[in-house]
Amino acid sequence: AMGTPVVTLAGNNLRGRVSLSIYRQIGVEELIASSVEEFSLIALRIGSDSVFREHIRRKIADLCDQIFDDMVFLGEAERFLIAAEPL
Repeated sequence: AMGTPVVTLAGNNLRGRVSLSIYRQIGVEELIASSVEEFSLIALRIGSDSVFREHIRRKIADLCDQIFDDMVFLGEAERFLIAAEPL
């Protein structure tokens, strides 16, 4: 909601899976890493490339309403979180 770029790497943790799902839903593929090495490269680029960082911040801010206004996506997320069993 704040437009802050967060790099994500799908794994066994819920936080990574949720951010992956959100980014795919809104089409922000630039922050999805497929390996630890790629995660590091994306994070370094966000930290060192102010033009890229600002582009991504604006893109997230412009597209985040797709998540908050999408009742199907929110309903699916709600159903998942209610049904998920803690490890």
